Amino acid sequence: MGTTIDYFPFRGLEIAAGRQVATLGECVVGAAVAAARGLEPGDHVISTPSRIFDLAGGYPLKMRVAGVLASAGSPDDHAIFIDVKTAWIIEGLGHGHQDLAEPGAAAAVLRRESGNIVGNAAVREYQEITPDNIGSFHFHRDLATLPITAAIAVPPDRRSEALLLGRYLSHEQLQLLRPIDIVDRLLVTVFSVQNVVVAALLIVGLATLTLVVLAFLLSLRLRRGEIATMSRIGGSRARIASILSMEMAGVLVIGLAAAGVLTLAIGQLAPEVVRIVLSR
Repeated sequence: MGTTIDYFPFRGLEIAAGRQVATLGECVVGAAVAAARGLEPGDHVISTPSRIFDLAGGYPLKMRVAGVLASAGSPDDHAIFIDVKTAWIIEGLGHGHQDLAEPGAAAAVLRRESGNIVGNAAVREYQEITPDNIGSFHFHRDLATLPITAAIAVPPDRRSEALLLGRYLSHEQLQLLRPIDIVDRLLVTVFSVQNVVVAALLIVGLATLTLVVLAFLLSLRLRRGEIATMSRIGGSRARIASILSMEMAGVLVIGLAAAGVLTLAIGQLAPEVVRIVLSR
């Protein structure tokens, strides 16, 4: 995650080993990442291209681990932090390559025009930022025009917060959100849906129980002759009741087993079915 140094004190993150990011190509890893990968200061991690099949995109960047964060018990423990400029380089918005003005780089020069040197496909780009090549890394656009995904605004008081919210209320490209409000609304929606689902399950359960009881009562009514025959041949009431109870229990066990199998099948297949439906 590309960020600035101010993010760490804002989130209460401290360095447990090593130091903070100081130059391009360095990173700081969260406690969980360091424990899972066995990373220590001085090790290296490789970035993952955001667009794997984009042949014009940037190459994976080999980054040096400058420090390891202390465990904070938050999602930051599972993140790798880099400088914003390093993030731009990973996205392919900046790069470093051999100096085309050197005599040894003649094979990589496509043409020279008006003092500018245009390279060809043979230009060797660096996939690791070192003290020897850090000076060759540059951006071909104004840094003020490069993308920033999000920013955390910390107004000093409620008046400043209200003014800031009003300023971006009808902005065409930017949106200002309060994370706590968004989470609260999401939880209200989730619990509302949960209440509806629980109520629907209760209604369906009561209806099913009523149908089962009705089916058993109708079955007993239809089998009055059979029960009378068992009584005439010497069957006691307790014996007849136990036979009927065992039959009912068998039906219930088979029904519960079938319901359990169907529930497991739906739980396994539902995500795939939803994915197929949405893809169409």
